Amino acid sequence: MRTLVRVPTEDSRNRIEEAAAIVAGWPNVWGGLLVVHRAGPDGRCTECTRANRLAPRWPCGPAVLALRARRMARTPTPVENEVVVIERPE
Repeated sequence: MRTLVRVPTEDSRNRIEEAAAIVAGWPNVWGGLLVVHRAGPDGRCTECTRANRLAPRWPCGPAVLALRARRMARTPTPVENEVVVIERPE
């Protein structure tokens, strides 16, 4: 049996980054994806089942997107992390 392995290209990585940046603001979306797209006992995604072939190994595409979005959501950007000091006149 032959197995086709797709190697991510730079373009596909950029698309996942762009999509993850959008989804990062929607915790219910990336959280829901992580609930259903999880590794089964065989190491394959429990949600990505296909009638004519094996499900992909975990993390599957939706899980990669959700994991990246979660990481983005939990990592403050430098602007959010800055301390702003406002001086008030006495």
